Amino acid sequence: MQQMDNRSSKGLGSDPGPYSDVIQDGVALKLKELYSSLEGEAVPDQLLQLLDKLEAAEKASLNSVTSKDAVDE
Repeated sequence: MQQMDNRSSKGLGSDPGPYSDVIQDGVALKLKELYSSLEGEAVPDQLLQLLDKLEAAEKASLNSVTSKDAVDE
């Protein structure tokens, strides 16, 4: 048996309605407020440590590949 779709039959390109711009502006304002509040916060030490480990691993990997290429030549 075919399952009924409760969504509107209108396509994605259909008229979004008279309040669409107001809603989008409100969402944009809230996102900007959230971003501004997060922008001033310090980066957690644990995240900085993980980024340092990642950078060290990337350098080690790059050095390993470079050394391997030198040996192959």
